[in-house]
Amino acid sequence: MATIEGKQVVFRDKLPPALVWSILPAVYRVKTGDNIYEKIPFDKAVLMVQCVVESWGFEGDPHTDEWYNALTEHSLANVFMPLVAAAYSQLVVRINEEPGLGE
Repeated sequence: MATIEGKQVVFRDKLPPALVWSILPAVYRVKTGDNIYEKIPFDKAVLMVQCVVESWGFEGDPHTDEWYNALTEHSLANVFMPLVAAAYSQLVVRINEEPGLGE
């Protein structure tokens, strides 16, 4: 769980394998010290958040594209970017915990 802009974000207990598979190349492209926002394209960042987030306190469904398409400059910087960072961290931790995936 995380708090972003005062809203609770709940992470999934089990990640959807097809979504994880589709974003693995983007996740592995990021190396230590890299800026994830420069390395991961917007569409893959959306998939990453959709993959990891179960629910959130924001209006809208985290699993549909409408919320992401309606981002303003404020919500992009203050909500979406922190969501991407949290989703990336969750994925890296989980990939490295799964035998054979982080090797």
